[in-house]
Amino acid sequence: MCGIAGYIGDINFIPKNQRIKKCEKLMGFRGPDDFNSELLKENSRAHLLLHSRLAIIDSNKRSNQPIEDDNGILVFNGMIYNYLELKEKLKKKINFKTKSDTEVLLKYLNLYGKDCLNKLEGMWAFYYYNKKTKLSILSRDRFGEKPLFYKKEKKKFYFGSSINYIGALSSKKLSINYKKIQDGLSYGYKTFYNENKTFFKDIFSLEPGTSIIIEKNKKISFFKYFNKKIEIKKINYKKTKSKLEKILSKDFSKTIRSDFPVACLLSGGIDSNIIAAYSKKFINKKFECFSIKNQDTNYDESININRAIRKLNVKHNYVKFKKENSLKYLDRFIKNTSSIMPTATWMLYSQIIKKIKSKRFKVVLGGAGGDELFAGYYIHNLYYLKSILNKKKLFKHYYAEWNAKVRPLIRSKYLNDFKFFLKNSNKINSNLTPFLENEEFLKKKNYKKFLNKKFIKNDLKNFLYDEIFYSSLPAQLNPADNISMYHGIENRSPILTKDIYKISFQSKNEHFLKNGFGKYLLRDISTSFIDNKISWSRNKVGFYSDLKNIFDVGSKSFRQKLFQSKKINSFLDKQKIINLLDSDKKLSNSQSHFLFSILNFSILDKYYG
Repeated sequence: MCGIAGYIGDINFIPKNQRIKKCEKLMGFRGPDDFNSELLKENSRAHLLLHSRLAIIDSNKRSNQPIEDDNGILVFNGMIYNYLELKEKLKKKINFKTKSDTEVLLKYLNLYGKDCLNKLEGMWAFYYYNKKTKLSILSRDRFGEKPLFYKKEKKKFYFGSSINYIGALSSKKLSINYKKIQDGLSYGYKTFYNENKTFFKDIFSLEPGTSIIIEKNKKISFFKYFNKKIEIKKINYKKTKSKLEKILSKDFSKTIRSDFPVACLLSGGIDSNIIAAYSKKFINKKFECFSIKNQDTNYDESININRAIRKLNVKHNYVKFKKENSLKYLDRFIKNTSSIMPTATWMLYSQIIKKIKSKRFKVVLGGAGGDELFAGYYIHNLYYLKSILNKKKLFKHYYAEWNAKVRPLIRSKYLNDFKFFLKNSNKINSNLTPFLENEEFLKKKNYKKFLNKKFIKNDLKNFLYDEIFYSSLPAQLNPADNISMYHGIENRSPILTKDIYKISFQSKNEHFLKNGFGKYLLRDISTSFIDNKISWSRNKVGFYSDLKNIFDVGSKSFRQKLFQSKKINSFLDKQKIINLLDSDKKLSNSQSHFLFSILNFSILDKYYG
């Protein structure tokens, strides 16, 4: 797990040493264990590769990067989970000099080029150059767990794990994309990563499952190596369950590989409980679980967490959130990473990561993807109902179950009215709530239709697809990586594998939503090894805290920081926001997220505007 950056282009425009030193300083957060750079010059063309290392696999200096042999050179951020299996296949023809997954990746790229990508299991962002063919490959993993940004200029191409790496190497100052910010305020945090445009002009995020190919003649093309669209198959429930159980066991045994102790985030939900159970089974080293002690009683999961601790018999740590330095911490984070936190919830995550760091862990496992792959959110019930509208008997049966067992648990007034949902779901998708609740705080009603794109015919699977690649999941993976790496911790999401994704999209919707339960298939599988009161709880508590529990919103320092940007203020009805902050009423989730977004964008504008 590391930081990568680089320049490819005309030899006359190679970044000066001063810029490289500036970039090195920024990269230290993502890779505190080592830093190296390599400059290749071939005729009029240059390849400058920078790498900062967080050593997880084979911490020996022999595995420092850039890694190079006679055929190619590589800078790599991430983890190839199946590197031992891949290595075994090449042992007879290649003499490996390290025990790292990085060297295995280099050898496969030398042999197979872009065709090796479908053989890889893991998360990655890398730049590879083949010395023989003069071909370059810039690649990002299937789900976008690892960030990768790029910028094209005339005769210049930059890339990096963080946007400010590009800013450090380039001679041009970073420029804020205010249109992107305005849209984000209008439609909520789930739209922050719904396209390859970033909050900076002319800097783009490489889409998940995509590689950029730079050929010898300097031609640049995009190569999508991951087939995302999978049709539902008529496989019965029993076979589907058996197949998923085998895949979970096989994939988890690889995902947790590490030469250092591993920590696990533990909530009262089934995803983190499944991960903790499998991890304990396969990890022989030090292993501990960590949870936030939530001050908000509506989101306190301690009863279920305590059940999990007893059932799993794991060493556990509760982390109490302290808000004294929250404002300063957020300010420093945005300044040093050129990234934002989509919701205030990530401030809680930061506290947990700090605790994990203090106990000398280097790897943390999280449950991202479980809800999106197996239909675990309340809104998935609505899309399922929509998908069976023409099956009158089935619709009537499931609507009655939803109405009786699920609807009473839903807090959002926009998601407990199926007729209202049906009328509006094709317009602005899952961003319905933030748009409706927060438009009064915007001067200009920046409304545009976020039409529900049809990737897949089935309504539920189409929505899950959108969540995985364009809305919900990117809004989790980006901050999880940025925050954990800011503290020198590698974040992994064991549920996000290509085989788990495949079986999810091949499975019938009825395997996920049954008897008023979301994620029915996972619940059924987990019954044998996690507490049944966790497996079969319909109540979706969630990981959240009110903004007022994280910041002193009445303080002068908070108000100054919130409204310090004239440009951001120009989008807002400032007085209505002040009235909201001064009110004794509890903020809704959407309002809390909205205010936190303003705070993030104001700080971003302070340092980069």
